[in-house]
Amino acid sequence: MVVASSFSMVMRIWDGVTDPFVGYMVDKTNGRFGKNRPFMILGNVILAVTSFVMFHVTHLLPEGARFIFFIVVACVYYLGYTCQCVVTKSAQSCLANDPKQRPLFVSFDAVYNTVLFAGLAIVAANLAASYESVGGYTSTEFFHTMWLFTAIASGVCTVLAVIAISPKDRSEFFGTGKPIKVGLKDYWDTLKNNRAIQMLVLSASTDKLASSAKTGAVNVAMFACIAGSTLLQGNVTALTTIPTCIATFLAISLLATRLGQKKAMVIGSVGGIITNLALGALWLFGDPTTMTSNPATGAFHWGYFLILHLVLTIIQGGFQGISGNIVIPMTAGLVFAACGFTDHNPVMGDVATPQLRLGVVFLAYGIIILGLICNLIAMKFYPLTKEKMAELQNEIVAIKERTMAENQA
Repeated sequence: MVVASSFSMVMRIWDGVTDPFVGYMVDKTNGRFGKNRPFMILGNVILAVTSFVMFHVTHLLPEGARFIFFIVVACVYYLGYTCQCVVTKSAQSCLANDPKQRPLFVSFDAVYNTVLFAGLAIVAANLAASYESVGGYTSTEFFHTMWLFTAIASGVCTVLAVIAISPKDRSEFFGTGKPIKVGLKDYWDTLKNNRAIQMLVLSASTDKLASSAKTGAVNVAMFACIAGSTLLQGNVTALTTIPTCIATFLAISLLATRLGQKKAMVIGSVGGIITNLALGALWLFGDPTTMTSNPATGAFHWGYFLILHLVLTIIQGGFQGISGNIVIPMTAGLVFAACGFTDHNPVMGDVATPQLRLGVVFLAYGIIILGLICNLIAMKFYPLTKEKMAELQNEIVAIKERTMAENQA
C-alpha cells in the first residue's frame, strides 16, 4: 500500500515539475490554431494513449520489466495531463477580464466538477457491483471498462472545449493585447516578489492536498466498509449532486460577485471548517450502518444519520465550492497502512475498526479543515481586494486601448 501510494506521490511531484515547462511553452505559442487549443488536443491524445497502454499492456510484459515500464508511461501520462490542465487559467483570462464575470467561471467550473465526479462515483459503484464476482473494484474488467468510458467522455469534453474557446483563442485577447517577451527569469521574479501569487499558491496547493486526500479509496472505505454497502455511495451521491450544485452556484454567485473573491474565500473557508467538523463528528460518534435498510441494494433508511449526512454534505459542498483546489495521494495510503491495511484498501467485508473510522474521518474531513485554515492564513496576506481588482482591470483596458491606437497609427 505504502509503495503504491508513494509512487502516486512521486508522479504528482513530477506533474508539478512539468507545469512550469508546459506553461513556458504555452506562453511561446501563438500560431494559426491559437495558444490553448493545440495543448488541449495534444494533452487529451497523450492521456488516452498512455492510460490505454498502462491498463492493457503492462501486465503482458515480463514481471521484472513491468514497474519500470509503468513509471516511464506514467511520466508521459502526466505530461499530457499538464498540457490539458495548464491552459485552464490562461483560457479563462482570455475569455473575460471583467472582475464581475470572473467568479462565474468558478461557479460553472464547480458545478461541472460536482456533476462530473458525482456521476463517475455512481458509474464506478454500479460498475464495481456488476463485476463483484471477479473482484469488483480490484478486477481488470472493471478498469478496462472504466478506461473506455473515461477516454470517450474526455474526448467529447475536449472537443466541446476547443469549439467553445475558438473565437477567443487569439493574441488580442491575451494580457495587454500585444506580445511581450517573457523569459524564465521573469517567472522566478514573479514568484519571488508577487505576494498575491505566493498566497494563491499556498491556498491552492493546500486545498489540492486536502481534496485529493478524499480519494475514491477513502469513499469506498467510508461506505462499503464502515457503512456496509458498496452501492450506498452511488445512491447518496445521486441524491446530493443536484442540491450541492445549486448550493455551490448560489454561494459563489452571491458571495464572489458581490463581495469579491477574497472575502468570498474567507467566508467559504470558515463555513467549510464548521461543516467538515460536524460531518467528522457525525461519522466518528454516529452509526453509519443505519444509513441503509438493505446493504445489497444500498436502499436508504431515513434515520438521523442519513438525514444529517445529506444536509451537511450539501451545505459543505456550497462552502467548499468557493475554495480553490500539488496533489499528494500518498496521504491516504499511509493512513490506511497505519490503520492495519498494509496490503489492500478497505473494502466491503473488512472489519470497520475504531482506528479505521478515525483514519477515514481524518482523510475525508480533517485534512480539508487544515486546508481551509491555510486558506484563511493566505487570505490574511492576499492584497487583491474587489476594489484593487477593478482598478487593475481599468489599467489593462487603458493599455489595450493605447495598443490598438498604436497599431492603427
